[in-house]
Amino acid sequence: FAIPLVLFCLILLEIQILRVRVAKPAAVVLDAPPPVKGAFGAGVGAAKLEEAGLAVGSAPVGLKKGRLGEEMRAMMNRLATAKSSRSVDVEQHVLLHEEEHREDSPPPQDGAPPPPPEQQRAAVVGMMKHAWDSYARIAFGMDELLPIQGRGVSTFGGCTAITILDALDTLYIMGLTDRFDRAREWVATKLDFACSASYQSVFETTIRSLGGLMSVYQLSGDAMFLRKAEELGRKLRAGLKPGEMPYPACSFAQARCQKRSTNLAEAGSLQMEWRALAAATEDPELKEGRKIVEEAMKKIMDAAPKDVLPKNDIQLNPDNTIHLVGSVGMAGLGDSWYEYLLKMHLQGGSNEKEAGYRQAFEEKMRMMMKELVRESGGPVRVTDKGRDKMDHLACFVAGSLASSVHLPGAVSLTEEEKTNFMRVAGGIAETCYNMYHMSPSGLAPEGVQFDNRGKMTCGGACYNIQRPEAVEALFYLWRTTHEQKYRDYAWEIFQNFEKVLRVENGYVGLQNAWSPTAKNTPKDVMSSFFLAETIKYFYLIFSDDDVIPLDKWVFNTEAHPLKVDPSLGETPVVDFSHNYN
Repeated sequence: FAIPLVLFCLILLEIQILRVRVAKPAAVVLDAPPPVKGAFGAGVGAAKLEEAGLAVGSAPVGLKKGRLGEEMRAMMNRLATAKSSRSVDVEQHVLLHEEEHREDSPPPQDGAPPPPPEQQRAAVVGMMKHAWDSYARIAFGMDELLPIQGRGVSTFGGCTAITILDALDTLYIMGLTDRFDRAREWVATKLDFACSASYQSVFETTIRSLGGLMSVYQLSGDAMFLRKAEELGRKLRAGLKPGEMPYPACSFAQARCQKRSTNLAEAGSLQMEWRALAAATEDPELKEGRKIVEEAMKKIMDAAPKDVLPKNDIQLNPDNTIHLVGSVGMAGLGDSWYEYLLKMHLQGGSNEKEAGYRQAFEEKMRMMMKELVRESGGPVRVTDKGRDKMDHLACFVAGSLASSVHLPGAVSLTEEEKTNFMRVAGGIAETCYNMYHMSPSGLAPEGVQFDNRGKMTCGGACYNIQRPEAVEALFYLWRTTHEQKYRDYAWEIFQNFEKVLRVENGYVGLQNAWSPTAKNTPKDVMSSFFLAETIKYFYLIFSDDDVIPLDKWVFNTEAHPLKVDPSLGETPVVDFSHNYN
């Protein structure tokens, strides 16, 4: 009887000591993200914080995972020796108490100035840690995480771990070495692209998986990632036939693909990834893959009308020619095709031998200004043709316009047009910010519409799935103008992500973002692009320009940075030296 009584007294004493320590917490030691190694040298590590006069410790700013958490875990280890029948309940209580005292980002403070970029950047690292750790704890090796149900889901066949492939470069850029190493080990030993007989999207697999592998290979120089990219490329080749449009879906296990109609985005957003792979590999089959997808781009450009924007859907004719049908717009079905017209030219070093890509982009943007951009009766917006509605997806336009003005190689833009492009880019970025700022929840819906007075409301689909395009727009406007407001806008949006979407098992979406009670109806999704794009763009907004500099790297449509490689432009496989418009 005496031994249990002594143990019980010890437990009470430990709990009382902990209460005193919680009431008077020790000073928090600030930390920078670990230095980014490899392609970026020291990156944005401890030296940056030391320059700012901040101490460097063991936890990012505000994460408080250090002293208080260590004390709790030490207490739990001591309590475990008692082997109490209530030990599980004690552990759950202590972990819940730790969760209540952890702060991954400062709470919004009305009227208070934002913290310095070092602290903002570190808070974003905290977001990435929570998202990744939740996935790794619950769904590691599966495609995506369902945070509410607390399980993994087979979004893309279930066995190629799309979240791992999408998040690798974000982990690397942030210097999260332990997490990166575990992900690398899984890719090296477990990744099998032939594991599922189901049909997978060639487009999504290319931009997420192939793009992610080529990006982390170019960042790290680790040849294992190139070998895996080559392996995937050989699987994707089943959907690439000379003289035909890329097939939209393939079963990699069966090496069978579905030949059917496609759209501008699906067929016209494969090129950057294949160009990077072709430049790195010695495999002639993979080099031919580049030629096939660039010939498909040429076929689209030849089929597009010369004086108006093309329609988004690609209908196949029996003789393998195509014609364009359907809707016109800058959001889904068409968006990344426009993006790649510009970025392929940038990726090849803005070489005049590929000037036709850039010329086509500039012409399409002029057409967009006439047909889709509205500036009267409300904010600047990119509408669907015939409807005063703007999708969140269309926010990418702001970044593309700003890049076309400020990055080298403009072909036909006059100084007046450059000024106009930047004015419209800034206006679109403002509208995209206001999708969040004016929303009752602080988070943007999938799209907005405008009444006859220009008032913004939800535009039909009101859900939120952590999309990146608005943050992407703010990133490019910050990098090209360095106007502080773009960082401030991003910080406001980031805090709303933390306040509304963060849950125990990661981050959720919203069923109705345009509702003041949106948090009460979460959407059970944590998309892989949240880790690949949204968090990465947040991080880069608060980083120095020499972290992924835009004159040396170009982002694919999944925010995977690919190197600017002048050899691509110097040795084109298709003639794009002249204007196809």
